Amino acid sequence: MFKRFTMRSVFVLFVLLGSTLHLTAQRSKAPSVDKLLSSGGQGTEFWVAIPPNEILPFPVEGLEIYVASAFDANVELFDFAGDRSTRFKLKPYEVKTLSDRKELNWSMEIRDAEMPVRKALRLTSDKPISVYVINSKVTTTDGYMAIPTNGWGQDYISVSYWDFREVKPWPGGFMIIAKEPTTVDILLRGQGKNDATTSNGRRIGERISVFLDEGEVYMVHGDGQTRAAFDLSGSLIRADKPVGFISFHMRTTMPNLLINGNGRNHLCEMLPPITAWGKRYSTVELKRARRLDGRGDVFKVVAKDDQTRWTMKYYDKTNGKLLGQNGGLLAKAGDFADITQATQPTAITEGFSVWEANKPIFVMQYSCSSSWDGDQILDPFMFNVTPEEQFITSTIFQSPTMAQFTKHYLNLIVKTDTSDKKKMEENLKSLEIDGIPVWSDPRAEKPSLLFTRMPNGLFWASIEFGTDARAHRISGNGLVSFGGYIYGFGAVDAYGWPAAAGFRPTTSVDTLAPVIKGDSLCGDYKFEATELRNIPDPPREVPVDTDQVETGIALIDTVPGQNSYNYRLELITDQIFPQAPSFKRFKYEWQVIDKSKDARAIYYVRDFADNVTLDTCYYFADKLVITPDPLLFGKIRLGSKKTLPLTIKNNSDVEVTLTASKMLAGTYFKIASGQIPDGKEVKIPGRGSYTIDIEYSGTRETSDVTKDWDKDTIQINTSCGLFKHGMTGVAAIPRIKVRDFDAGTRGLNEKFCGPLLIENPGSDTLVITAITGYDNSAFSLSAGYTPA
Repeated sequence: MFKRFTMRSVFVLFVLLGSTLHLTAQRSKAPSVDKLLSSGGQGTEFWVAIPPNEILPFPVEGLEIYVASAFDANVELFDFAGDRSTRFKLKPYEVKTLSDRKELNWSMEIRDAEMPVRKALRLTSDKPISVYVINSKVTTTDGYMAIPTNGWGQDYISVSYWDFREVKPWPGGFMIIAKEPTTVDILLRGQGKNDATTSNGRRIGERISVFLDEGEVYMVHGDGQTRAAFDLSGSLIRADKPVGFISFHMRTTMPNLLINGNGRNHLCEMLPPITAWGKRYSTVELKRARRLDGRGDVFKVVAKDDQTRWTMKYYDKTNGKLLGQNGGLLAKAGDFADITQATQPTAITEGFSVWEANKPIFVMQYSCSSSWDGDQILDPFMFNVTPEEQFITSTIFQSPTMAQFTKHYLNLIVKTDTSDKKKMEENLKSLEIDGIPVWSDPRAEKPSLLFTRMPNGLFWASIEFGTDARAHRISGNGLVSFGGYIYGFGAVDAYGWPAAAGFRPTTSVDTLAPVIKGDSLCGDYKFEATELRNIPDPPREVPVDTDQVETGIALIDTVPGQNSYNYRLELITDQIFPQAPSFKRFKYEWQVIDKSKDARAIYYVRDFADNVTLDTCYYFADKLVITPDPLLFGKIRLGSKKTLPLTIKNNSDVEVTLTASKMLAGTYFKIASGQIPDGKEVKIPGRGSYTIDIEYSGTRETSDVTKDWDKDTIQINTSCGLFKHGMTGVAAIPRIKVRDFDAGTRGLNEKFCGPLLIENPGSDTLVITAITGYDNSAFSLSAGYTPA
């Protein structure tokens, strides 16, 4: 039997639709959607690569990959360059650090431009994990949050930063990671067509077509011969298979027109595909000392489509006063605007900022150099700003374990329904980090989360973690979602990366959860999940808001913490869930592991728009108790037989049908009566019983009566189950061996005493009742012989 109920992702279900759950079978409490993993930074397959930091040679600090999970997980790292694997286990919320001191090495850093190199790293796990990568050299560091492969796509736009010719020729660029054979087409776009080229002499406007095999990485960057004149941001990348994409800069000040700028740093981020870009963004200024005139952060906004209009307004964090605004038209896909280049420290975008556009855009945020405001722990880094469309309801994140970072911060942008003030406050108060409510966290910047509402109805929070470098969990009641980023500073060094982001397609409108259909036999379920309700069908090339465009099956898994047991999931259609193209039909099975025991699986099927269908499979085993347990025949005389009854008791109130019985070996034990031949049935009524007589034939003499026993198992089949019951017996026999008594030649009347040795070479105990048959006149037995 099974039950099923369907629900949307939390925000859509409760905020947009205001609907309730409908159960189509037995009633039970639905698992919290917070306990379902969203399509965020957690997954079971990751591919990463190491972008170049600085110009070689240069002293290093550390190359590290951080892996964490909410579960006990088995993880494998595969190095394609070295063709070797490293396997390790994770405990919940434990951070595993893979470093250049053991598992990694600096030859993994990509240095060869515009040629495929086999240097990808693949991480796979049996449970969802999160993965972060950091590349740190002396005073130049940055890292990125790895995007799981089910969040990859086929279309990307590069978002990096201007080449920086200063002390050295430091360029910006991008890398493409292939997890399977794929052809990639690149249109170089950006600024500086007549000022510089790529490192291999290509100019903006040129096209590159390259074939990448599994595990290969392809890098493009500028020649580094200009300063703030050449930027490959806006380059268009299209692959015929999903790929990973990383934008980077070897090292730069921020802004990089800053005169006598002190504070140069590496920049890198793994970018989402353009299908995951959004129209609404909000972010908060990074923490800084503000000792000089420099205020605020640098931003870059990039258009996905032609004729994209965007606006940005920024406000004082304390009183909400409007401080400034910007905006404009991006005429072509890939066009971008910098906010702002500057030669001297000044006030730029500060406080909290709200971004909106009529078409999908991407917003990158950059931390400024230490000389921007005189704070020596400040340094550049960049991170993807999470669009409102990609907020999630729970996640785990981690900060680096490197000792040079003395402070770690988390900035959150939070969303909930604001139509009911009481419920709004309840939802905001439910948001916790490691069990501590965000709104009352003593480490949080004032004002409290409850009082940071922005003009777009969202809220912000900023929390200082100090030197606390470990895995953290953010979660709420499922009615509050968020985006965020973690960042940290050391002495003229810094890093930053997203802490919470989804990668759902935003270019289509999918509001319908997957449909599950199937049947079951004896607790084994065969299902097919489908996403086939496009409206109109086929979808328009450019969907409108009223369309329904199915995004495909993204994940099938058990609901964490809901005590599923004795079921295994078998994926039939494939072993992975690609996003581009995604499966609109996916077959899978739930199989009972042990049919003699009950089983339950509470699981979900999620699509790439985070619509979720929950389903529960049950199997109730026949409640048979077989006694005696085990069936012990004990010791019998070799050559004899013994029969014992075996009672099968039905401990349930419903009838159980026995369909077959047999001995698995059948050498020394057999069913003497009560045999259930194949094709015939025996029905045991509720609370009733049935008896089978088992005969043991002692035809094999044991070599050791204490442990060399005959064994067998009877197998009893029911309509759905299979029961096995063990039995033992031992056959033994005593034997007698008497050594002759020889007194030799003796004199007349001479007496001679000697031993008479009686032995038992048999397998059973020999009992001597009398010694007779000797001449009493010539022989006698002494008293006290042993045994007496």
